[in-house]
Amino acid sequence: MLTLNDAKNSLEGVLKLSDCEREFVVKWLSGSSQASFFIGDKPELKNEIKSFIFGEKKCYLDLNSYVSYLKKIKIIVEKYSSMFYGPFDKIDYLINKFSNINPSNAYVILSYDGDDRYIRILNDKNGYKENVINYGELPLKNGDDFRHSFLGGITNIKISKENNEYKIFINLINDWRDVLMQEKGKKVDLESLVNIFNDEMAQNINNGNSPEIAACIFGIKYAPLLKNNESKFSYIDIVNNSRFNSNTVIDSLNKGMLMSSSILWSKNVFDDEQNGDMNFNVYGIHIKYQNSAMDPNNPHVCIGWSPLGDISAIANKNDMKILYSSKWPEASSNTTGANVGQIWMFKDTIKINDYIVFFDRGIAHIGRVTGNYEYLTNVPNQSGDYVNNRKVEWIRDIPYKDLPQEYAKSALTRKSVFKLDSYKPLIQEIINGNKIVKDEYDDVDEEDMDENGAYPLFNFTKSPITDGQNLIVYGTPGCGKSYYVEHTLLDGYSKENYIRTTFYQDYTNTDFVGQILPVVEGDKVTYKFNPGPFTLALEQAIRKPNERIALVIEELNRGSAASIFGDIFQLLDRKEGVSEYGITNVNIINYLKEKFEGVYTFKEIRLPGNLSIYATMNTSDQNVFTLDTAFKRRWKFKKLINEFAKDHKFKDKYIPGADITWEELVNDINEYILECSSGLNSEDKQLGVYFVDENGMRKEKVDASDPEAVNAFAYKVLEYLWSDVAKFDRNKWFADGIKSLDELVKEYKEKGLEVFVDGIFNK
Repeated sequence: MLTLNDAKNSLEGVLKLSDCEREFVVKWLSGSSQASFFIGDKPELKNEIKSFIFGEKKCYLDLNSYVSYLKKIKIIVEKYSSMFYGPFDKIDYLINKFSNINPSNAYVILSYDGDDRYIRILNDKNGYKENVINYGELPLKNGDDFRHSFLGGITNIKISKENNEYKIFINLINDWRDVLMQEKGKKVDLESLVNIFNDEMAQNINNGNSPEIAACIFGIKYAPLLKNNESKFSYIDIVNNSRFNSNTVIDSLNKGMLMSSSILWSKNVFDDEQNGDMNFNVYGIHIKYQNSAMDPNNPHVCIGWSPLGDISAIANKNDMKILYSSKWPEASSNTTGANVGQIWMFKDTIKINDYIVFFDRGIAHIGRVTGNYEYLTNVPNQSGDYVNNRKVEWIRDIPYKDLPQEYAKSALTRKSVFKLDSYKPLIQEIINGNKIVKDEYDDVDEEDMDENGAYPLFNFTKSPITDGQNLIVYGTPGCGKSYYVEHTLLDGYSKENYIRTTFYQDYTNTDFVGQILPVVEGDKVTYKFNPGPFTLALEQAIRKPNERIALVIEELNRGSAASIFGDIFQLLDRKEGVSEYGITNVNIINYLKEKFEGVYTFKEIRLPGNLSIYATMNTSDQNVFTLDTAFKRRWKFKKLINEFAKDHKFKDKYIPGADITWEELVNDINEYILECSSGLNSEDKQLGVYFVDENGMRKEKVDASDPEAVNAFAYKVLEYLWSDVAKFDRNKWFADGIKSLDELVKEYKEKGLEVFVDGIFNK
């Protein structure tokens, strides 16, 4: 609430939550949004204000205080983005605008009618048509921008009046952190904090941090808020109710809380910006193919995507997306978004004097960016794809094994370019010339180290997810097994988190696990292990221990499953989702060692608790491999009931070539199969409710059947009945005189269901 001083020449006060637009309001401190200045309801106060300001007045912004304020709130909302409603996409725009605006143009129009509770800021939304005639576009646009920059509850506004000219000063209150972190009634509840914890954890993990370091960061940032609410819930309650529930995350969050007062809350959070300390960002980069990044005569980093050409003139990310889509039109929206984000980050987001960490075969090369984007072709000793370059000054090389473990894990991301602000403290230590010492929390038991004492062995029980399973989904042909896997078992999985393969008669263990193949480079031949779907799924599960990963095997019994699994068979015995017994598969172990070099090593492999194997199997296939008892007992089984659901999309449509609905046809045939069962024909032979799709189906009897649809339907359904169901007793099924499948199909095209014996459909 703004109040008038004794000299009656300034209004000053802290903006109420209701004075501020929603994006910069803390979620549990929220109120209705006015984006105006509240001055109270008392008549005497209104009369005093009326003597200070009345009608519409031009009011200049004090740019020094306002730009400083904007930079500070940018720091706050970046540090605590999950606490605010957002979005925050206007902050950089506002800083740029008001840092470069001509001071004579930096004004807004304030309006007070003498009876209102608020001093209003005219803008380009409300009353625009009338106001633009009187005041022009400039102050209305300024007003809209200005009112969207208030950070609720912690912003102090001062409107001064001198020689009948008005000026606004704006700054943060001194105890702003206490306000943000205070206990505020029922709105700071467990659910609110769990949601914020989930958001912050996901954001930090996406930036390349492990769950443990992400939890530690959360503890550092939010320790006062957690402590202020201990009477209602504990930090353990937050983790236990989150998506990241594990003892290691609980321990890491607690460590962060203990460190908080010495790291964050005992100093001015803006000192870093004001003093230049840590006023930089850190990025990580992987350069997979041949490069000369460490050439002392041309130190640089580089990325590919060379078909884009020179991207110097691309003005914004949307234009980059359009260009990318023109070169890779088949790319999915997720792939396009991820790659465009990386390319734009490399070209534009990374600034000179930011730092970059090049993860290269067990070494973290740390450098300072010294040049803007350059398009360079024919760089000596570098892959021709790496045409996008940035100059770098390399300052330090640190082996992964000498890094604090949580830093080393940042190398696991598969992205080419990624944000890495968790490295800021490490970079600052390097800048200050301090020795890098492993964190006390990096201690690892000797039995968990490799034979050289260098890298910790991967712990297959580290995932907080413990419901990994081996499940076979089976049923009659066409009953919806693959649909069930896709829409029920894989519901909630991201597409990159499941891998599909299909077994067939010649499918082998090397197809499933991987095989060593020759690689020709010029006149040189080398041999490299190419991973199969099992190894790729295992790698993904290790890389993402907090996410569910699935390996999907279609048609499990069309190949010799026991032979295909080979020694992987041993891993199928699980306890709490993890293999009870490990195996030593040299090819897989060496592959994983290469992929996780400098972070983990491996002596054996197991199935982790976040990796499930889902398989499908028909129960009526002829000439397929049977599953032996030892193999089957290591699986759970789910039989799909073959029945029409209420939402089946085409059960009431008429089949091509006959006046009967698909549901009627299936039910009559399946009932007849059971009636004719002689041990060879049984429910396993029944038609599945999704045995065919709805192509060619008719909505009404009177609709004509498409000849091509009749032919396709006849061959699909009649071939199955002829070759599988009625194979040993066709006289019970088909009319006299039909001696071949071709003859059966021909007769169906002419006579429809008359090709069947009486008693199947005419009941």
